[in-house]
Amino acid sequence: MSKEFWAHSGADAPHLLEANLVAVGERAALNAKRFGPAWAYMAGLWHDLGKYRPGFQTYIRQTADAHIKGKPTSRSDKSYSAAGALHALETLRRHFGANGERVARLLAYVYVIAGHHAGLAARGQMATHGLYVFEHAGELGNALSHVLFDRLAVNLQGDADAPACDFGAYSVSFDGKALAVGDSAAAAPGFTLTRRC
Repeated sequence: MSKEFWAHSGADAPHLLEANLVAVGERAALNAKRFGPAWAYMAGLWHDLGKYRPGFQTYIRQTADAHIKGKPTSRSDKSYSAAGALHALETLRRHFGANGERVARLLAYVYVIAGHHAGLAARGQMATHGLYVFEHAGELGNALSHVLFDRLAVNLQGDADAPACDFGAYSVSFDGKALAVGDSAAAAPGFTLTRRC
């Protein structure tokens, strides 16, 4: 495989991944200069880290619109959207402990990085968002993620007319068993589901 990593493919030339991450980080910092440019820069740098995955790099060279969010892929090694959010969570937790984890969940992790790929959660519509990680024993996996996600149930707790302001307003279950933040469940043979937020 080429040592050149692509962020986007184009008619004239590919957009190189490192240049894309730096440009997004710089633009994010500029837009956030009144409330936290360093955090915005970091989120920009990390937002597409999953595009370094070999499977994605092969895929983007074969499929011109591979970088488009929501475009279905037939193999999990082509997916890239969660890697930056997971990296933010692990890095900030390692360097800053519980406070770093909280910052990662609120800023770079849930709303900025994951929101960039999945869409931002609007008040009252947060049930459609969260980060659920399926870890599989095999390199290519053996279950389709949409089938596994169909087994998740997310329900608003309390007053249905009150706006939900955080993920804690919802109960989440997998195959009828409660799944709290940080909990894992056996999703299929060789697969584990972990609720990250």
